[in-house]
Amino acid sequence: MRFLVAILVIVAAAKVAVRDHLSKAGLAEAVITAHRERAVDTCRIEGQAARDQAAVRAIGSPTNISMRTGDPTRQVMLWQIDHADWHLRYRNPQLVLTHDKRAGRFVCVYDVLLSTAILMRA
Repeated sequence: MRFLVAILVIVAAAKVAVRDHLSKAGLAEAVITAHRERAVDTCRIEGQAARDQAAVRAIGSPTNISMRTGDPTRQVMLWQIDHADWHLRYRNPQLVLTHDKRAGRFVCVYDVLLSTAILMRA
């Protein structure tokens, strides 16, 4: 009987984990699809402002786009919920556009809620 209960617990946990993974993957795909063009345009504008033509050409056709939640470069701890940058660190969705080709490796991080971008040569 204990064996059967253990198997049911494992199956239930696996079901919850799979559902969570599928919902997060679907959400990420929806956000990427909805904001891809705006992110590419904003990153191009950032490159033009920096007068980096290689970056402008490269980021126009990113090789990879992924989504992350929050900006890990912000120095805010999880328990500092009254901090002014807490939502930037733990809440705002961001699209990370990368380009790896002959021109070099470029990374552009686009904040979906603020509509801002940071372009870096890595």
